[in-house]
Amino acid sequence: MSYDPKNPSNKLHTENLVVRCSDFRLREFLGRWTTQELGSADELVAPGAGLIFLREGRATAALDDLRTLRFLHDFSDVWIVFHTECGAYKHFRGGNTPDSERAAQVEDAQKIKTLLEGEGLKVHFRLVTPAGEFVTLADELTD
Repeated sequence: MSYDPKNPSNKLHTENLVVRCSDFRLREFLGRWTTQELGSADELVAPGAGLIFLREGRATAALDDLRTLRFLHDFSDVWIVFHTECGAYKHFRGGNTPDSERAAQVEDAQKIKTLLEGEGLKVHFRLVTPAGEFVTLADELTD
């Protein structure tokens, strides 16, 4: 089934999809942020947030989930919310220091941006600390 934005299957609609890490420390804060800043949004939740679009064995399923949600709810914007002190980045990408973690997230964000823009989506990135403070991921990825 392919997505046709001119012929949505139903009347449910949201402008946004939030892709966030499954880290329990972020759940409450990002739930409030989503409601306050975006209103309604679909969510994809996985270790490492946008890392699911790049990991071997996960990327195809993640993209299929994104396409399914888009078909159902017709969103146009995707918000990838990375966080500092991410265990998934330590495990999968060797982000053992704050600098190496940030470098891996920036590298991945650029790949994700290309991938999702190829799907006709507008892509936004955020980086949050476990304490709930947003910090800059990279100037070139800030909107």
